[in-house]
Amino acid sequence: AYANRFNDISLMSTDSPTTLWHEFGHALEHTSSGLTGASNAIRDERGKTSSRERLTGSGYEDHEHTYAGNWRHPYTGKWYGHMTSTEVLSMGVQELATSWGAINLFAEDPEHGHFTAAALAGLLGKGDKRKAT
Repeated sequence: AYANRFNDISLMSTDSPTTLWHEFGHALEHTSSGLTGASNAIRDERGKTSSRERLTGSGYEDHEHTYAGNWRHPYTGKWYGHMTSTEVLSMGVQELATSWGAINLFAEDPEHGHFTAAALAGLLGKGDKRKAT
């Protein structure tokens, strides 16, 4: 699954409903320089106290890295290097898609939970990247 820079979300028939919400988080970040900047800022701030390490497990390639130590899920701190995209908002939105995910997010990482809620409320930026047609 993916959300491209035009905000088209592509899913496979085997993807779960939470995957849709994850990609929706990417689509939101793609529309707003404020959200992109805020997502990079929180990831980079947490990265100051954690070294970048390789993501491990099934499906990850050697070049995929994360600031793993400061997130509920290591993937949330993923670092793309040359890109400004992050997994911070998308992983937060994915967690809020289920009641247990939301409960666990706010219990285990309230800062990330509040960040995600603020982003969804439009407090961290609005769709300024879209061009008028």
